[in-house]
Amino acid sequence: MQEILLEDRRLLAAFRESGRLVSSHWLHALRVGGFLWLISIALGPVIGFALIFTNFPLFWINVIGSVIYALLTGSKVRQWRA
Repeated sequence: MQEILLEDRRLLAAFRESGRLVSSHWLHALRVGGFLWLISIALGPVIGFALIFTNFPLFWINVIGSVIYALLTGSKVRQWRA
């Protein structure tokens, strides 16, 4: 995405350049990407579970957890649709 926007490359050229940049660092790139993906997926349910032990009504706990989950994963859905 950055190659397309910042370097004004076509799609195939951007994929080639991206592959060239991470060719010797693919394991590090995979770890960082996986960690960020895991945080974005797990944060909403974890916060929702933690809110169970507060004095909030269950309805609001569910709403807060759902909104956090939707905000974190919604951007990824929009990113993949483009």
